[in-house]
Amino acid sequence: MVALVGISCEQQGGEGGNTPATFTVDVANITINSATVNVMPPNNETYLFDVVARLEYEEYATPADFAISRIEMLKGMAEASNRSLAEFLVSGAQSREYDWLSADTRYYAYAFGVTAEGELSTDVVMVQFRTEPYSDEPSNNTFDIKVSDITSYGAKIEVTPSNGDFYYFYAIEKAEYEKYESDEAFAKSVAQEIKLMSVDVTANLSTSYDSHTFDALLKPGTDYYAYALGISGNGVPTTGVTKVAFKTLTPTSDEIVLDYFVEACAMKMNGFYKEGVATWSIAFYAEDEDNTLYLDIQTPLAATDYVGEYTFDSSYAPNTAVAGAMEEKYWSGSCWYVYDKLGNLVESKLLSSGSVKITKSDNIYTISINALDQNNEKLKGSYTGPIEDISLF
Repeated sequence: MVALVGISCEQQGGEGGNTPATFTVDVANITINSATVNVMPPNNETYLFDVVARLEYEEYATPADFAISRIEMLKGMAEASNRSLAEFLVSGAQSREYDWLSADTRYYAYAFGVTAEGELSTDVVMVQFRTEPYSDEPSNNTFDIKVSDITSYGAKIEVTPSNGDFYYFYAIEKAEYEKYESDEAFAKSVAQEIKLMSVDVTANLSTSYDSHTFDALLKPGTDYYAYALGISGNGVPTTGVTKVAFKTLTPTSDEIVLDYFVEACAMKMNGFYKEGVATWSIAFYAEDEDNTLYLDIQTPLAATDYVGEYTFDSSYAPNTAVAGAMEEKYWSGSCWYVYDKLGNLVESKLLSSGSVKITKSDNIYTISINALDQNNEKLKGSYTGPIEDISLF
């Protein structure tokens, strides 16, 4: 959409000796989170143009103070990147789209001349505009939901909406869903939880095809609904709830198997648990959810790697794996935890006993874990792939 509100130039400021500004600045195509700024300069000299939130701009006493602060920031960027200031300036007619703006927020588009030496050379031209607000009107969005790759503890959910309106999707136990009086009550509950989790509601919403893979978040042998519903940028339900029923598999044993991690990194820390002993903290990450396994391996200080076989205990001695522990609501040692999409802790295990074997071939590691958790439940884990060394020394 083209918005004609606020398309007028306001020359502000003007320091002695500056050339009177005749920049033409207009703002078009204003949406909820974007706008296009068009600038026509008075001549072929170099200049700077950009967008700033009104509240940030109003922290400065004068337009010239604001402009000088922006020039100083560019000087710092140029120095840090070993480039000239001129490389950050433009000349001639320019147009730029800004697609990171916040909804229902006042901004200034601005332009002013800057010499290659970093001197303010014109007055500052400011054009105020306001992005569109979110709409809470009912949406005609519909959702095609597919559930695949169902395991005892996971599944993949894919959602294809019929239009680009905001929506939210996830999974819930069927028994939990049926505790709500109606679909409308469930939708209001979901919207409220999303509003509580983030200042920017849209950070947890989708607008096009999206998918989520539950690696270890679900319970085995349990009925679930995969669901989707429209939610506005203000956190208001805009559609009914579309849901698809599915059931996780019943495992053939009581073991929890962690074999889905896709990347890993390790950090060496000398004397972390015990003076004279090195700790290698290895983190394994899943692809799509906050699902992390930590192994803390103890080695001699001189060790340059952590290949070997280790037993979980709490001695912190060399050639052991540190058993998991909970101290004042914080984990330490070897542990595994899973958070859901909204940051709620769903599952956690402390690796209390058992063993881990680590081998390496051509920078590819193979990790095999056979452990018991704090409740003596069996847990097996495996990983094959590179492990990035992020040690600080």
